[in-house]
Amino acid sequence: MGDEFKVKCSRDGDQFHYWWATRKCLKLLIPKSDLVSVTIEGPSFNETESGAIASGEEIVDVGEYYGAESLRDARLIKYIQLKHSTAQEDKEFTLSGLKKTLRKFAERFSNAIDECPESIETKRLKFSFTTNRPIKSEIKELVRQSASCLPITNVSLHNKLLSYTGLSPDKLNVFCDLLELTDSIPSWQQ
Repeated sequence: MGDEFKVKCSRDGDQFHYWWATRKCLKLLIPKSDLVSVTIEGPSFNETESGAIASGEEIVDVGEYYGAESLRDARLIKYIQLKHSTAQEDKEFTLSGLKKTLRKFAERFSNAIDECPESIETKRLKFSFTTNRPIKSEIKELVRQSASCLPITNVSLHNKLLSYTGLSPDKLNVFCDLLELTDSIPSWQQ
């Protein structure tokens, strides 16, 4: 493939991010919306009292803050990782393809537990992986089973997920309950 194709694919991915973020920002104009802030390329510095961002900030392409920007006061904080592909649009994401995102989301999850445990307990925090590519159905099923504390049908995949996230089985169940996997978004919706 020539350099022109690589540049086009990269720009398509950038456009996906720009359009996604722009649509989210437009919600700020709705008078009765409680969306108070949208961040691009990282979480809000107002999440914590110190303004320090713990690990995992590089995985947040878009942050949505409802009610407030702080972990303690927000009704909902949603971290979104966006992945767009022109060259591999039909290629399914495998668990190994999600490894970095899941590891970094798990870091943010663990930091939120340390910083503000009630944000997890009240489900005020969400982690969203959004892509135009399909995600293997066995991964979505594993996340569903973990989130619902159901018996795990693919133990090998579950062990990989535990390894990738570094979470205990109990914390993984809570994390999966806060995880959204949104796939196969048509280009026209971007």
